[in-house]
Amino acid sequence: MRWLIRRYQRKSRGAARYSDDIHYGDTLTVGRGTDQSVQLQDLEVALEHLRITSLGANRYRVEALTLAGVKIDGALVSSAEAKAGAIIELGRYRLELLESPRDYDAAIAVIPAEDLAPGERIRRIPLGLAETRLSIRRSSWFLFLAVLLLGGLPAAAHYFAPLDRFLRDRSWLPDRSLWETGPLAAPHHFFGEQCELCHEQPFRMVRDQACLRCHASTPSHADPGRFPLPALTDTRCAHCHRDHNGTRGIVLSRQSLCSDCHVGLAERSGGASALADYGDFAELHPQFRIELPRLDPVSGQLLGERVEWREGLIEQSGLRFPHDKHLAPGGLRAPGGMRVLSCADCHRPEPGGARMQAIDFESHCQGCHQLAFDPSAPELQVPHAKVPEILFMLEAFYARQALAGDVRDQEAPASLRIRRRPGQSISREEREEALSWAREKARRVGESLFLGRACAVCHDVSRPSSEDDGWRIAPVRVAGAWYRKARFDHGRHASFACADCHAASTSASASDLLIPGIENCRGCHAGEKPARQRVRSPCVTCHEYHIEGNPPLRL
Repeated sequence: MRWLIRRYQRKSRGAARYSDDIHYGDTLTVGRGTDQSVQLQDLEVALEHLRITSLGANRYRVEALTLAGVKIDGALVSSAEAKAGAIIELGRYRLELLESPRDYDAAIAVIPAEDLAPGERIRRIPLGLAETRLSIRRSSWFLFLAVLLLGGLPAAAHYFAPLDRFLRDRSWLPDRSLWETGPLAAPHHFFGEQCELCHEQPFRMVRDQACLRCHASTPSHADPGRFPLPALTDTRCAHCHRDHNGTRGIVLSRQSLCSDCHVGLAERSGGASALADYGDFAELHPQFRIELPRLDPVSGQLLGERVEWREGLIEQSGLRFPHDKHLAPGGLRAPGGMRVLSCADCHRPEPGGARMQAIDFESHCQGCHQLAFDPSAPELQVPHAKVPEILFMLEAFYARQALAGDVRDQEAPASLRIRRRPGQSISREEREEALSWAREKARRVGESLFLGRACAVCHDVSRPSSEDDGWRIAPVRVAGAWYRKARFDHGRHASFACADCHAASTSASASDLLIPGIENCRGCHAGEKPARQRVRSPCVTCHEYHIEGNPPLRL
């Protein structure tokens, strides 16, 4: 005989939940002992309290195994027959005899009495359709017609164009749009008619192998060798990328996709990650880390160093550039007269608007900072940032003047200030004198350029330490991208003034770091939760998941 034992428990909101057990045997024993079919944890219940036997046709015999008897429907008896629906009271429990459901010979419900008010019976959940007022046949016909209407008509419309037009003209009837999943993302339009490229098998989820046929070189988020986390190695592509969303895009923006790993990552990775916890931008995001270039004194190479943003952080750019003087409201004296500069005169966006173009001397500076070196030839300028070429050009220029006898320097020897006829030969002594003067003149003019009126105005310059050594100009160390792990698009912030984020007009030194910290961005950007007068900004607003430099998704 097959018994169903259903144990009920009241939830906090009043709803009931239950668990089912199965017992095989002719009788069901109830008591506190561990050998009982139904064990009740109550000291008022004897170790072997009663025995229940099924008589068939939803009738039961209940026999007390103690002298105290048993209370059935309020009456105290030692043995009695009872129908389904009878209530047996045992300590703080109530046992209800149930009608035997399908596939069972008998059934009983165990209900903790403290979960009920006095006299209340817990509402049982029907075990089958027959226990409700619904007819199996009527329900079957209803579901059949619903499937025919919702599935058959749209399917037939796929093959019969007049029916398709008929259904589309009547909004109250289901048409093919009921089964259409939605428009593809723009990058997938070129194979939009070849569904089998992604959906390899009908009614099966898209496999990662289908994605990797085109995206085999897509980098990972982290090196799976260092971070063998299931969330990185076992997650499906479709967990984050859902197609058929049309203009909403294929990348999900839920913040939990990132924060589920990046909150407590150090502990989860066994100490392999030193990253701080990253969650909601407005509530759980550490201060920005800035990429500052540093010059390696040993190798002479520029190295990137990530440091946490703080007030007064110094940028060692190798430049001398006071922003406040160049942005003076009254302007600057330029070769063509007074000139008023703005940020846009030097900082121009790249195509697309994301980043700013690199500053170039010839395009941005030379209009005011000209590199002319001799009043007799004001149109000539030395090349920028090319020390050997500058020295060669100076020597060549003054050697030509000296050999031609067209020197206008009053300190030059008299023999060099006499203009010679074209083709006129000079003596060896005169040639050596001319070249000696040209070398000395080039040296003095070069020193004036490097230390006085040209290079030293903007750069740190070092004298030659020996005859074999040359002039040294400190390299410019300016970061092309300040946030190596984040993305910032100037084009999307074009409605703001530069001064809203960069305090350039009050900066008197090139060592001032004009990159703002996190609080500046939080003034406009909230986290994932919408906020008044602030932009909703989940993690993917600024961060990429697939990071260049990491191995491909599947090795």
